[in-house]
Amino acid sequence: MSFPEPPPALENVDLTRIDGSDETLAITPGWFPMGRLAASIRSVGVVTPLHLQPAPGGGLRIAMGFRRYRAARASGVRAVPALVRTRASDRQLFDCALAEKAAGALHDLERARALVKLREQFGVEEEFLIDRYLPLLNAPPSRYRLRFLLRLGRLDEVLQRAVHRVLDPETAFRLAAWTVAERELFLGLLKRYEPGRNRQRELFDLLDDLRSAERRRGSGGLDRIWQASGAGEADEDAGTVRPLRFRRILDCLHRLRRPHLSRHQDRYRRLKGDLKVPPQIRLQVPPYFEGDQLSFSFSCRNQAEFRHLAGRLEEMGARPELGQIFELL
Repeated sequence: MSFPEPPPALENVDLTRIDGSDETLAITPGWFPMGRLAASIRSVGVVTPLHLQPAPGGGLRIAMGFRRYRAARASGVRAVPALVRTRASDRQLFDCALAEKAAGALHDLERARALVKLREQFGVEEEFLIDRYLPLLNAPPSRYRLRFLLRLGRLDEVLQRAVHRVLDPETAFRLAAWTVAERELFLGLLKRYEPGRNRQRELFDLLDDLRSAERRRGSGGLDRIWQASGAGEADEDAGTVRPLRFRRILDCLHRLRRPHLSRHQDRYRRLKGDLKVPPQIRLQVPPYFEGDQLSFSFSCRNQAEFRHLAGRLEEMGARPELGQIFELL
């Protein structure tokens, strides 16, 4: 994409003339970290010119170079090299800014913000976004991908910041339905324990199920769940290392969601003991008995030991205790 005008003369523009609050054409969220860019500007100054445009109320607004502007201002720079565009439309400038951005590495949040602006600010139809803009943004040209990115771009800033740090986007979409206080509780847990994506989803699913049940009963919200389950006490146990505290929190919530879980666990231990499973054979049930399959594995050093363990497995298969373990699932 090219500008519909010859390049204007390069100017050295005082930062006081630029309205940095006008983000009509901004693609990258203003809160994205810019430590490396600021360090570069402190070292060698602003090398790539900003592209500016006369603002409706006077002064200049930014068409391209929002991050360079912010980093320059934060670094104490007073003036920056710039090209002032007077004939290009907002859409033309935005398209050129996208082409420049797409030449580097893009975060999904940048893709999302650009697509939301194209759809809502410039009125671009979805089919055109799929056919033209998703390939430009190095994204698969599919309706599913477009809808995902539009949802991401419409999340509020708190959730977008969380996605940028650690939050799984699909969990963020569901979290958007929670109250502000409920979100803060969940995001605070992610900040303290930094669980992986699978553990994030497990924690959210537990809290969301319990929250829904509480709302149906009209008996409270996450605060009551948090205290009633014992998760709050586990969270405050400074004497336990972080991974174990998080594991205890999940255990507390699982037990509250499944009141019979403790009895299942006790019965499983008794039945497994009665089976007299040899140490070379590992028998595992699904976590919290949420599944329909048992797992068996074993190790041996030679053929004779293999045949012995195979015989033990056959004996276990005929025992009523094994059938009762299956019934716990």
